[in-house]
Amino acid sequence: MRQNYQNKRNRQPFQQLQRIEHPHFNLAYVWSFETLEQQLANITIDSLQRLVTSAFERTYAKIIVSGNYYESDAVDTARNVQQILDSQPLSADKQVHGRVVAIEPGHYIHRTQMSDASSLNGASLVTIYCGSQLSAKDRVITELLAHINGSPFFDMLRTKEQLGYVVYASKVSYETGRMMLVFNAQSEVNPAYLTQRTDKFIRDIRQHIHDHSIEEFDALVLSQIAIKTAKLKSIEDEATQFWEPISTGVYDFDYLVQEIAQLKLLSKEDLLEAWDMYVNPNIAVNYTRIDSQIWPVKSVYPQDSKLSTYPNSVISLFGCLHSNGLVDVGIAELYEFVQHAALSNNVNDSLSDLEELYFSNHVTAQTLERITTDDSRIGTAVEMALQDIARSTHKFRSLTGDFGTKNMRQTLDGKWIIDNIDSFKAMQKLYDLAEPETSLAPKYTN
Repeated sequence: MRQNYQNKRNRQPFQQLQRIEHPHFNLAYVWSFETLEQQLANITIDSLQRLVTSAFERTYAKIIVSGNYYESDAVDTARNVQQILDSQPLSADKQVHGRVVAIEPGHYIHRTQMSDASSLNGASLVTIYCGSQLSAKDRVITELLAHINGSPFFDMLRTKEQLGYVVYASKVSYETGRMMLVFNAQSEVNPAYLTQRTDKFIRDIRQHIHDHSIEEFDALVLSQIAIKTAKLKSIEDEATQFWEPISTGVYDFDYLVQEIAQLKLLSKEDLLEAWDMYVNPNIAVNYTRIDSQIWPVKSVYPQDSKLSTYPNSVISLFGCLHSNGLVDVGIAELYEFVQHAALSNNVNDSLSDLEELYFSNHVTAQTLERITTDDSRIGTAVEMALQDIARSTHKFRSLTGDFGTKNMRQTLDGKWIIDNIDSFKAMQKLYDLAEPETSLAPKYTN
């Protein structure tokens, strides 16, 4: 078990954020590997024996039988399972259901470091919470937005900016709660920079959505309808389609029909309205977003004191300078430089000043030429820092109450710093279990 936990901690950075940290944030009964590993010391042979003896005394089973079977075959299968388990029914109050964490509106940031000291890559995962998973209209809108985001996000960060091989935008959902748009990128460039570039994309993509013609939007809708009406290719696909509403307890077997009906009613204005309601950081009333970052050990990892003292854009620029050999530049003096440069807000002049102050005496002529070219990440980092300082008077709204009384700190632009995910989750409420769409009536009683 210990080795298994260690192997998972050594996964690729983007996998750790998407497959491990993301469920940890959003599901109540998911814990960190560190917490689980600590419990291994409490496990004894006797406790395992007691578990084996009592595990199936009372059970509650959900079974789906899919394929070339008669109804009587399915019933016989269920009865065989009951006979093999030979257990008493587990009462409803004893059944453990998955619960989704209701993240309160606000902008949060969580950072960690790779366990594998040899890894050169880090990653950034931006999660923005959208409409309800239980609403067919919200589901299809989020799916369409994720589809629209996918290619432009890859084109910007991967194709044009060459920030790494793993770049994607998609949607995520759990049993209940809110749909989520996620933006994941893995690179040797520092994760603060990746988050800044993702933020740039999010701020600019609305215009791309707005510029869709009627014909382009209709084609997009038709492609989604085609996906939902496509013939199932295997028994596994069929079983998955039916199992989803069974596993969640909603029993909404017509969900595809409802989603197709909603798609046919959608307009481009519906997408823009949803974008402004949930995703637009400037006007979304209940803006809810988590920036997750995992840093390689060899990067200049910002401590929480720096995170609450300096803007993310300055930390990003600081990391870019260090990765190019400018290790003598202090973050305090860099922040002072950016604040002064923001008064003129001229990127070229700022780069020239930066070159005069720091570059000439610390790097070779070849390195200097490389980092002062038009496509240099340092130039982009300087531009982002100037823009960030210009926006610094606007803090992201937080309707979460005063997290400051719960030992949470804020960055200069209003993001709440999450030190411990379990402690953060303990401050949140849980979504109620989904109400069944279909009233279940037993057909067989024995």
